[in-house]
Amino acid sequence: MRMLRSLASIPFLLLPLLALPQSEVPADERWQCQIIFGTEFGPVDTYLDLVWSDATHFTAKSPKNADRRVFGTVKSKLARMMKKLPKKGKLLALSDGRFQRFGDGDSVFANLTMPMLGTSDIKAVERAGVIKGGLFKNGERTGSITIAKSGLFQKTDYAALYAALRSTSEKNIYDRALLKTKEWNTFDKKMDRIAKRVKDDVEFFFGFSVLSQELPFSHLNLLLLEETPSLAADTSERNVFLKVIDPTTLYMDVQSFGGSTQEMDAICDTLLKGGFRTLIVDLRKNGGGGLDSALPFGECFAMDTVDAGYFVTNTWASKVTRPPSAAAFKDLPIAQERTTEAFIEALKTSEGRHLVLYPHTNAFKGNLYILTSNKTASTCEPIVDALKRSGRATIVGENTAGAMLSAAMFQVSGKYHLFLPIADYYNADLQRLDQVGVKPDIEVKADDALDHVLSLPR
Repeated sequence: MRMLRSLASIPFLLLPLLALPQSEVPADERWQCQIIFGTEFGPVDTYLDLVWSDATHFTAKSPKNADRRVFGTVKSKLARMMKKLPKKGKLLALSDGRFQRFGDGDSVFANLTMPMLGTSDIKAVERAGVIKGGLFKNGERTGSITIAKSGLFQKTDYAALYAALRSTSEKNIYDRALLKTKEWNTFDKKMDRIAKRVKDDVEFFFGFSVLSQELPFSHLNLLLLEETPSLAADTSERNVFLKVIDPTTLYMDVQSFGGSTQEMDAICDTLLKGGFRTLIVDLRKNGGGGLDSALPFGECFAMDTVDAGYFVTNTWASKVTRPPSAAAFKDLPIAQERTTEAFIEALKTSEGRHLVLYPHTNAFKGNLYILTSNKTASTCEPIVDALKRSGRATIVGENTAGAMLSAAMFQVSGKYHLFLPIADYYNADLQRLDQVGVKPDIEVKADDALDHVLSLPR
C-alpha cells in the first residue's frame, strides 16, 4: 500500500514540468563564450553562432573562415581540400545541444569539438540567461565554459596586443640577432597581418602557436592566464615513480622535473638504500621542469664534479663573436642558485651562469641507463647530455627534442602572457642543444627502449 501511494503521487509531481510554457523557437544569433582549459589556461574568449532546431535543441559554431583570417585564402583552400582544417574554417563546434527545462534553473548538455583537442562533454546550468558548466572527458573534468548573449568580455585590440608582444620579445629574447633573421621577419609580418583580421582569442592563439613553430628556436609561447604562475616547485603532486624489476634492478619513471628538491632527495635516498646494481631512468615522456628537482637528480648519479654547460643571455650575446670561442665563457660565474625561481631572476640581470653538478657523498654507483624519446625536452636535455658526456650513463632510445633554452614568463597585457627564451644553452663542449638535441648511445624506437635495456646483460 505504501508503494502504491508513492506511485500515485508521481503524476502530481510531473504536473509542474508539464505545465511549463512551450517556448517559441529562439532566433539564431551570435553569443559570447569563455572557456578555461584545465584549471588555469584561460579564459579564452570566442563567439558562437547558435542555431536552434526547436525550443530546446541547438547547435553552435565559431565564426566561419577563421582559417582564412589566420592563413590567408590560398593556404586555407589547400588545407581544406586536404582535410587538414575544419569545414568552412570553423575552429570550434557544439553539437547535440539540448536544454532540460526545470523553471528556475535549466540543465544544458552538449558536445564541444576543437581541432587537436578532440571532443568534450558539456554539463552546465542556465540561470538568468547565462550558461555555466564544466567540460568533461571520460568522466573527468577538464575545464569550464560560460556562454551568454553578451556581457562576458570586450573584444581585444589584437593589433595593439601583438605590438606589445613584439616589444617584449625585443627587450628580453636571449639573442636580438634572431629578430633580424628571415624566419623572424616572416613570422612578424604574418602575425602583424593576422592581428588585424582575427575576431577572437581562439583565432589569435591558433595563429601565434602555429607560426611560432616555424621559428629557428624553441620556447616562444602565448599563454592566457588569469594570474602569472609561480616558478616555485610544485610540492602537491608526485612526479617520480619506482618499480622493482628484480632484486638488483630498479625502474625509475621521472614524468616531470616540475617537482621539489625534497621529492627528488627522498627518491634518491630510497634508491641508495635499496642495494640495487642497475637503475633504469625513464625520461621518454618528460617535457622538462625546473632546477629544483633536476639538480638533485643529476647529482644523485654524478661520480665526480660534472660540467653541465653554460646559460647565456642577450647581454652576453651582444659582446661575443660567432661562433663564440672558449674565452667567451670563462668569466661566467658558477651558478649558486638551486631553485628555478632564483636561477631565472639571476639570468635576467646578468650575462649568464655556468652550471656544475656536484656528486652526493653517497651517490648511486651502479649501472645507469636513461631512456629518451623525441619528447624528452628542455631541462632534461642538459642533464642527459652531462651524464652521457661524463660517461656516467648509457642513453637508450631516440634523439631528444632539441628544445633547450631557458625561458621566463612575462605578463604583457591582462591575461595575455608571453613565455619567452631569455638564455641560450651551450654544453661543456660549447655545442648548442636547441634544435639539435642529444643523440642516444643506443638508438632504438622509444617504445622499445625499456625492453632493449632489459634484454642486456646486467
